[in-house]
Amino acid sequence: MEPVRVNLAPLMRFRDRITQGLAGGGDDNPVRRALHQWAHIFRAFLQERFDKFSRGGGGWKGLRPSTLAARARKPGTRLRAALKRGDINEKQFAKRIKAAKRKQRKTTEAVMAAVVSGQLSARGGRITRKEQGAFQGSFSILRDVGLLYDVLAPTFSGAPGQLQEDIPFGVRVGFGGPARHPDGTATIADIASFHQIGGPHLPQRKIIVPPDEPTQKVMAGAMDTALKTIAGEA
Repeated sequence: MEPVRVNLAPLMRFRDRITQGLAGGGDDNPVRRALHQWAHIFRAFLQERFDKFSRGGGGWKGLRPSTLAARARKPGTRLRAALKRGDINEKQFAKRIKAAKRKQRKTTEAVMAAVVSGQLSARGGRITRKEQGAFQGSFSILRDVGLLYDVLAPTFSGAPGQLQEDIPFGVRVGFGGPARHPDGTATIADIASFHQIGGPHLPQRKIIVPPDEPTQKVMAGAMDTALKTIAGEA
């Protein structure tokens, strides 16, 4: 009986290309490109979730009126500090200071109206998610300067606080780097971590969470396309 011979060279090439991509191969590798797509998709999911939760549509605890009042009194203090340190440029400063002043007016009006109507106590107390919904657009949780939100922009640009690095079998995405937050000496990554973990006097507000099912399906589709491309090459 004649032996059956199978040419395994294409299969070996298929295996080697996948291994190369997972190990950290460049953008010429479809698997590594797919992992970079994962980073884009995941950040888009996180930023959309952040926007929803910051406006009272999720599980984050609301802000205290005292926090809103402090934010409204000096909308440009933190931004000027960030500009001085070089965390933001002149163009970003001008854009954010304009938005901060506009938010200051809306916030002050919303809080005053709530006190007058009896929805909030003039002595303080926490604004609940239900109450926050009544003033949607007037203020947002963790959005006073916008740095935490901006870090989650889908496209990686190396902005202050952004982290994206290739690692074996994946890509690491989140907050990182030495850029400081306008609140003081802590880095943007530190501030994100404080809120992620929470503490005795700081409500836990998770920013980095696992992707939901629809997001996972989109990520799986990107990798499926990459594997089909490699199979075609092999």
